[in-house]
Amino acid sequence: MRKIIPIILTVCALLAASCTDYQAQIDELQSKVDKIAGKEITVGKINAGVAALQQLVEAVQAGDVVKFYTPADGCCVVTFKKAGNVTLYNQTCNISVAGFSGAYYWKLGGEWITDGSAEKVPVSTLPQFRVSDYSLQMSVDGGNTWNSIPAVDDSVFVSIEDDASYLHITLVGGQKLDIPKNVPLAVAFSGDGSTFAVSGVVEVEYCISGDTGDYTVTPVAGEGWTATVVKENEFKGTIKFVAPAEPVGSTVQIMVSDGMGHMVASEIELASLTVNEDFPVMYPTWEAYNVGYEGGPVEVKLNTNLEYELALEDAASEWLSVGLTRVVREESVFFTAKANDATSMRSAQVTFTSGAYIKKVLIWQDAKQPAIGENLSANGTANCYIVTDEGDYYFDAKVAGNGPAGVFPVLDFPETAALAPATTNLSNKVEVLTNQNNVISNVQLSADGIVSFHASGAEGNAVIAVKNLRGKIIWSWHIWCTDLPKDRTHTNPDMVQFTVMDRNLGATSADAADGEQTHGMYYQWGRKDPFTADVMLNGMKTNSSQSFLFATQNPDYACLEVSNGNWYKGTMVNNYLWGNPDYQKTMDLADIHKSIYDPCPLGYMVPPSNTFLIFGDESRVEYLDNGILVRGDYGQTNFYPFAGRAYRSFGRIGVEVTLWHSCAARYSIYDDDGGACTRLSMVDNRIYWFYGDMRSRGIPVRCVKQVSE
Repeated sequence: MRKIIPIILTVCALLAASCTDYQAQIDELQSKVDKIAGKEITVGKINAGVAALQQLVEAVQAGDVVKFYTPADGCCVVTFKKAGNVTLYNQTCNISVAGFSGAYYWKLGGEWITDGSAEKVPVSTLPQFRVSDYSLQMSVDGGNTWNSIPAVDDSVFVSIEDDASYLHITLVGGQKLDIPKNVPLAVAFSGDGSTFAVSGVVEVEYCISGDTGDYTVTPVAGEGWTATVVKENEFKGTIKFVAPAEPVGSTVQIMVSDGMGHMVASEIELASLTVNEDFPVMYPTWEAYNVGYEGGPVEVKLNTNLEYELALEDAASEWLSVGLTRVVREESVFFTAKANDATSMRSAQVTFTSGAYIKKVLIWQDAKQPAIGENLSANGTANCYIVTDEGDYYFDAKVAGNGPAGVFPVLDFPETAALAPATTNLSNKVEVLTNQNNVISNVQLSADGIVSFHASGAEGNAVIAVKNLRGKIIWSWHIWCTDLPKDRTHTNPDMVQFTVMDRNLGATSADAADGEQTHGMYYQWGRKDPFTADVMLNGMKTNSSQSFLFATQNPDYACLEVSNGNWYKGTMVNNYLWGNPDYQKTMDLADIHKSIYDPCPLGYMVPPSNTFLIFGDESRVEYLDNGILVRGDYGQTNFYPFAGRAYRSFGRIGVEVTLWHSCAARYSIYDDDGGACTRLSMVDNRIYWFYGDMRSRGIPVRCVKQVSE
């Protein structure tokens, strides 16, 4: 600013007679100078914010832990044990990071930042920003090349939540970092004063819990004992004590420090015993046992000729249980560990006692590792999750559908399949039932009920199921990989407004030119499970046990009609499976509650029957060769394909727009309850507003935006 204004004033002095003629140009140039100055300030904040985000993510990847954090107005200071202070600013921003194949990469405006080779830029490479030619520019190669980018702000996170074990930081774009907190340093041992071994050598296993660090273990022995530390890794190792020639007891102090000013001291009692062949035998074949954070069985093998008692530390009884299996001369003691949801390891000392003879072993359990990727269920749960980009994702599999809000007194929800609000009895089994175009891979189920997977970036549909300990499917979820569906609003002739998706549920395109990609998946009325048209035409089956529970446990099973058009057996017809009371044709959306069987994603539901009355307004409908184009409010258009209906014995009726409703309707062939749908038939040249069809028929769903829980 100081350089430009004097030059302008000098010119005006030379041309004083006409200086006022240039005032507009002077004002315009001054405005540009002010804008550049403002952008330079913004660039400084952006560079600082991105550097802080890099420091934050690198600390997480290095396994660092949070000592404490200090919230302030518009920012937060996170203090790591190793990395020190990181200051984050909470404003609107479109620079973020996201997980991919176990690593983190930069994103800008929701898109991956790539280098000159079209490779994603890792967090280890720090983007740089500057202002040039009145525009904001970015470089990812150390300033060698610069590219103009949209304007950005200087923040990096949306929210921070705190609990006993984690600091949860949600970044712009939805990526959530679950950072373990500092855990006090602690040490546990496998042996005590009765531990002995032949030749006077006593080996004591130790296990350190707490933060990751460069630990130093220092034993201080007396009375003629010598000690040597053999470090297996940063958490465990062995201390070898050699007894003196004369039997004498000793109290040994074990000092553990982490090199950062933290220290813990513990004591054990040692005794030197003379061992001969007449002594009874009782010793485990190993003195320390490990179990993963997800819990499970632990087998301690013994060689013994004694009857003995077993004692478990009181504190360990909450997570470790024991059962015995006895065999002559040899036996195993089986323990079962519960899942460890904490961010630190835990250990238990088990004591075997037979008269004066005592032996102790250590069982230690790993800490839980936080899931990496985007949490699809962060804002709520559903039977369908939309994935728009390649990367790592996870969701809460302890909740079925939309949880307790979707279970009504009149709804036949099998308790054996109930997961809401939380579940036990989950096995570690997860199964991929459908995987079009290999859209997902590396599917895993954690002990705390979190399903994680990697999305390839391809478009298509997948179904993931979890099983109980008996191997039965408990629930399943639809993963819909597509570009983000848009909302389209229209007002019906009765002046009721609806906001619907721009495509059928499961479709990978909303463009009429893409043909069958716009058709989406097919659904049997009242079920949450998606099927392809091919399955509905060629893969339908029948089973003597077809019921609501059967459908839950067999989400890939397209059920043939078994009773008056229904896919389930029994004389009782349940009209509430999709949350809409009997025969209600034109209900207010606020009066309809989404059911636990609803197949739509979070925030959407199967529509009521008055949703598509707009099809009858000829001034707003354009007929194409493969569907109709409907002009809604605000100049929006929405394409509805001739996806038709599918059922094995009837084949596929394709020259019509047919969409399920959430309510029931009279199925005229059997004069019984069917499912309601709207049919715009090009064969009959008419619209059926409230058509009753077989519930076992495969028909698409166009989700409507939810206005109530």
